[in-house]
Amino acid sequence: MELRKYQQEAVDAVLNEFEKVRKTIVIMATGLGKTQIFSEIARRTKGNILVLAHRTELVKQARDRLTAITGEWIDVEQAYQRSYSARIVVASVQTLQRQARLDNFAADHFSLVVFDEVHHAVAKTYRRPIDYFSTAKVLGLTATADRFDGKGLGTIFESVAYRMDILEGINQQWLVPIVGKLVQVDSIDLSTINKVGADLNQGMLDVATVKAVEGVVQGILEHGEGRQGIVFFPGVTSAELACARMRFLNPSYRSEFLCATTGETERELIVRDFKAGKIRYLFNCMIATEGFDAPPVSLIACARPTLSRGLYTQMIGRGLRRYEGKSDCLVLDFCGNSGKYSLMSPIDVLGSSYTSEERERAKKLAKEKPTADQIALLNQARAELMKAAEMERARVAARVQKFDPFAILDIADAPKHVLGYGHKSMTAGQRMALSNMGIPDKVLADYGFKEASVLIDRLIDRRHKGLASYKQLKQIKARLGISVPNITKQSASTIMDRLAKAQWQPRLLSPDDRSKISALVKGQ
Repeated sequence: MELRKYQQEAVDAVLNEFEKVRKTIVIMATGLGKTQIFSEIARRTKGNILVLAHRTELVKQARDRLTAITGEWIDVEQAYQRSYSARIVVASVQTLQRQARLDNFAADHFSLVVFDEVHHAVAKTYRRPIDYFSTAKVLGLTATADRFDGKGLGTIFESVAYRMDILEGINQQWLVPIVGKLVQVDSIDLSTINKVGADLNQGMLDVATVKAVEGVVQGILEHGEGRQGIVFFPGVTSAELACARMRFLNPSYRSEFLCATTGETERELIVRDFKAGKIRYLFNCMIATEGFDAPPVSLIACARPTLSRGLYTQMIGRGLRRYEGKSDCLVLDFCGNSGKYSLMSPIDVLGSSYTSEERERAKKLAKEKPTADQIALLNQARAELMKAAEMERARVAARVQKFDPFAILDIADAPKHVLGYGHKSMTAGQRMALSNMGIPDKVLADYGFKEASVLIDRLIDRRHKGLASYKQLKQIKARLGISVPNITKQSASTIMDRLAKAQWQPRLLSPDDRSKISALVKGQ
C-alpha cells in the first residue's frame, strides 16, 4: 500500500527520532492513517514488534492492516489467544497488564513497542508493558495532544516526532470540512451537573439528557439532511431511549443502539450493517469512538456535552474521512443551559492554532450565528480581538513615558503581552503590594498578573541590593529628565534632598549642589 506524502514524512520522522531518544509520539488527527504509519514502521524495523491496543476492535484493525502491509503472519495475545512464533504480535493492554502474561516474554524480546491510542497510557496499569520491555523503543500514537504535558504523556515520552491536526488535514484535503450547527434544546440543563475529574459527571449527564431526548431526535430529523450519522449520548438510558424514539418517529430509517454490554456477535452485525449503509442512525454511549471506521458517515450528532477536547475530537473525528460523493461532515451540537461550563464545540477542534480568547469569542459569535462557517467565525473573532488589541496599544502608548514603571526601572525583559489582550488580571494582593511600593493606581490599570509579578520581583530585588525605589527614580526623572535605574537608595536620597532645598526647581540649584548631583549620577 502506497503511503501518502505526510504518512511517509511521519514514518521517516519517527525512525530519525529513534536515533536520539527511546520513546517518541505521533499526534495525528483521526482519519489520517495512524495504523498505516505504524504498520510501515513495523515493516522497516528489525527484530520483534509488539503492538498494544486497548479495545478488541483496535486489536483486529491493527492485525489486519499489519498483515496487509508487511505480508507477515501476525500473532494475537488476547484472552484465550496466545502468541507463539510470529515476529509481530498485537496484544490487548488488558491482557498484558497481567504479570503472568508478560512473563511469557523475555524482557528484551521486543525491539519496538507500539502503543495505539496512547492517551490512555497515563494510567499505571497501561504503562506496565512499556516499563517491562525496558530495552525496546516505544512509539505512541494518538489523535489528541491534550495529555502531552508535564503531568500526562510528557512524563512518558521524550519527544513528538510528527504532528498533524484536523485543520491541517482539512486544508490539505485529506479530511472533509466540518459544517457545524448549534441546535438549541431548552430541556438541556447542565447548571446542576457536577464535575468528576476533568469532565462532567456521566451519570448525572445521562439523567439530565433523558429529558432532552425528544428535542435531540427532532433536531436530527429537522437538520440532519437525510445523512447517515452517529449519535453520541452520555449514557445507556438516554441513548437507548433516543434510538427507540427515532424508530417510532421515522420507522423508514433503520436506527440501532450500541453500548458496552452489547454482545460481541450482535455488535459485529450492527457495525457491519452500518458500514454497509443499511443503518441510518447509530445511537451509542462512547462506543463508536476510537477504532470505529465508517467513511460514509457524514453526520455527527453530539448530545454528549463534554469539557474534554480529546473526547470531543474523538467523536467528530468519526465523520471526517473522505468518501466518494461525500463533501463535508455536518456536526449537530445540541446545546441548552450550559450553566457555568464552557463546553467543547467544533470551534475548539478547528481552533488549535487560535488562542483561547479567540476560541471563546468565536463560540459567542456561533450562538448569534448558529449555522455560520466555523473557520469564518474563528477568523472574525481573531480580527475583532486584534482590533481591540490595537486600541489598547494606542491607549498605552499615549501614557506619559516618564510614568511607565518598566521604563523607569529599565526592565528590558518586560512581558511581551503587556500590550496584548485577554491577559489574566493582577490579584488584589499584587495591587496592594505595588501600591505600597509607590506604583500609582492609574499605572496599575494598564497591567495584568504577569506584569505585576515582574514588577514586584524587581522592586524586592532592588530593595535587597540597596538600589533606589520607584518613587525616587520617578521624581528624579520628572525633575531632572534623566534615568538613573542603577543608583543607590542613599545617593537618590541625597539628590532628592538637594532638589527639595531648591524648592524642586533644578534652575535654583546651587553650583555646589549641581556638582554633587552630577557626581552621584556619573557614579551610578
